[in-house]
Amino acid sequence: MRALVVDDSNLVRRLLIGVLRHECGFESVAEAGDGKDALAQAKNGSFDLVFLDRNMPEMLGIEALRTIRESDWETPVVMVTIEKDGARVVEALEAGANHYIIKPFEPEAIAERIKQVFCVSAAR
Repeated sequence: MRALVVDDSNLVRRLLIGVLRHECGFESVAEAGDGKDALAQAKNGSFDLVFLDRNMPEMLGIEALRTIRESDWETPVVMVTIEKDGARVVEALEAGANHYIIKPFEPEAIAERIKQVFCVSAAR
């Protein structure tokens, strides 16, 4: 399986990539530092899962998510952010995020979200 990790923090990308590879069995994990780079990679590759930071330079994650969904790209997306505001969570879910996780998080929380995403996606 292939994943795309999008975050402007190299530290967060390293953490997510490590969890995806070592805890969740993803063979290939690509990375992007902003929404524009994420969209370019999404056009060139097929991913089974995307972790997308909400606040980034160049293009906000929420904008990238809306563009992804407008393009009929149905890959599951987990929005990642430090924002705990309920309205932001609702906005992300309405824009097409499959799940939402708040930083800081434990690696176990990532594995749990992945299970939730794939169980929900399989049921659709």
